[in-house]
Amino acid sequence: MMEDLEHKPMYVPRYVYGIQSGQFIKIGVAISTERRMETMRLYNPHPFTLVFRRKTECAYHCERRMHEILSAKSIGREWFDVTLDEVKAAAVIGILEANKVWRAQLKKEIAWRMEVRARQINAPAVHLPDLKSENSIDTIAS
Repeated sequence: MMEDLEHKPMYVPRYVYGIQSGQFIKIGVAISTERRMETMRLYNPHPFTLVFRRKTECAYHCERRMHEILSAKSIGREWFDVTLDEVKAAAVIGILEANKVWRAQLKKEIAWRMEVRARQINAPAVHLPDLKSENSIDTIAS
């Protein structure tokens, strides 16, 4: 079966975001920050504001690196007792470092896609059984 690589995006860009509630900032990843805010309104009785977002193909790497940088100020999971300036500084480092990882992964993915495409071009033709012959599915099943 031939894979249709042209219609499959290699990476879906996502947002790394910061949402502030009181003195705390949540650092996370979302395809849509608007939807994430709607979801948070259902579960968070406190007011909150989107204070930072950056669209990138390496959002998960960036988020993980930002969590590592700010880990001393973590109050649990994705929430941190930090200032907006600290979040922005961590984001700059996180994005720069994550981009290096992402570029390396992208190179591997491109090489894999080229290999798949080469196999598809050089693959021998697939012959389907003649359904009128003795070896047809009906003959084999009976």
